[in-house]
Amino acid sequence: MPQLITAPWFFILLFSWLTFFFIFSSKMKKINPVKDPYSALIFMPEIYHWPWSWHSPWLWT
Repeated sequence: MPQLITAPWFFILLFSWLTFFFIFSSKMKKINPVKDPYSALIFMPEIYHWPWSWHSPWLWT
């Protein structure tokens, strides 16, 4: 599925989703993401589960 990976909305959704969770985890834990980047990994299960969830772009096509 190379046409799916190179789709512009794919990158828009992916980066907006990752940015949302990164900012959300930073504000929830009150940390500095520059000094402590690995603290954002607490939301990695959600990011890992996202391609298989019901609101996935893989299911839209």
